[in-house]
Amino acid sequence: MSVIALPVSGKDRRRISFVLRFPRLLSLVDGGLSLTEPSSAIRSKLFVMLGILECQVAYTHLFLPKPFSAFDFVRVFFFGICAAYRGVLGYFLLRLI
Repeated sequence: MSVIALPVSGKDRRRISFVLRFPRLLSLVDGGLSLTEPSSAIRSKLFVMLGILECQVAYTHLFLPKPFSAFDFVRVFFFGICAAYRGVLGYFLLRLI
């Protein structure tokens, strides 16, 4: 097994410690970083974690496609609105961290 060395700046260290103290705000921090710093260390670590989860047999059902119904269009729209909301709130939250 190899270790992935990602450069972590001082800002990213503060953000990581904030997320460790308040884990429920991770989605806001991620949303804000997606708008301001898409290649930050936090997002890179999240993508590595998701890649590991996707490869584990117990979690593959979460990543496989499912049948799409008409109601799912409403769900996609709703989740899009929520993602935009998290991005805007996260942008302002990152200014405070």
